[in-house]
Amino acid sequence: MSDVLVSVVIPARNEAENIGKCIASLLKNSDVPHEIIVIDNGSRDATASIATDMGVTVLINPTGTISALRNMGARRARGELLVFLDADMVVPEGFLKKGKDYFDRGFTGALGFDTTVPSDAGWVARVWGQDLRFKDKKEINVDFLISRCIFIKKSTFEEAGGFDELLKTNEDKDFTMRVAKVGYPLVYSNKLRLIHLGYEKDLFELIRKEFWRQGSTLMFARRWHFAPRTLRNPMLSLWHIWALLLFMASILYGVKVYAITTLILWILPSALIVLKKPDFNVKVMLPLFILTFIRWNVAGISLIAQVVRLATFRRHYV
Repeated sequence: MSDVLVSVVIPARNEAENIGKCIASLLKNSDVPHEIIVIDNGSRDATASIATDMGVTVLINPTGTISALRNMGARRARGELLVFLDADMVVPEGFLKKGKDYFDRGFTGALGFDTTVPSDAGWVARVWGQDLRFKDKKEINVDFLISRCIFIKKSTFEEAGGFDELLKTNEDKDFTMRVAKVGYPLVYSNKLRLIHLGYEKDLFELIRKEFWRQGSTLMFARRWHFAPRTLRNPMLSLWHIWALLLFMASILYGVKVYAITTLILWILPSALIVLKKPDFNVKVMLPLFILTFIRWNVAGISLIAQVVRLATFRRHYV
């Protein structure tokens, strides 16, 4: 693949603040022949015009899901190697070459690179935006990749069936799990790091984004016939809501023993998740626990919203 064109596919919506920085960082990767395809999702700002002025291909899809945007870009791509990249990512020099080198050496699966946040980011982003799984390793095998950055051969992308256009979230997990299902490895590397400009600026933004991210967990699990791996998020969400209700009932009825017990049950999963991190950093233990605990309670509320939507849909259409 030494002379192969690389196609970078970037879905975007109202990303005028970031899209120029993303494209500029890619243009610095001139050592690898590549094309950049931006698919604009009906932006109300200057996203599309900024991308057009920078000389990249711009496609318009105002109504599709993010999966539909990525699939549209992949169909238009001329390269044998696809790179799916979020519009709020800044890549380092050598990014495309480093990724392409994997495939030149015979790698056949899907590859993702680690991300970090700008140095001036707040504590929420610094804690939430770091990956503690690597420890002393430079790369790890994973069971799914997130869509901020995915390298994959176009032939493998097509064999796996592309992104599921009905999923509003969890589409990256679903897609890369299908890549693994047809026999290809999933590798996550920290040999270089991308900068995520769309980091959570504060606690409120983290809550808002997590509510949205967890919005398709039931549909995703259903797609996989409720396989154990797909039930992790719904079950953790359900656990937190169940424990919260028990804790509140115990407080209401003044049963101190039950209140203490349910409080322990409520916080236990988040504590175990944090303690399980192989690169465990004592300095971030407490803030990471707080954010993890908040995340799963927000996910629980999102789960209730999903159930309500499903019940409403069935009442009207079944």
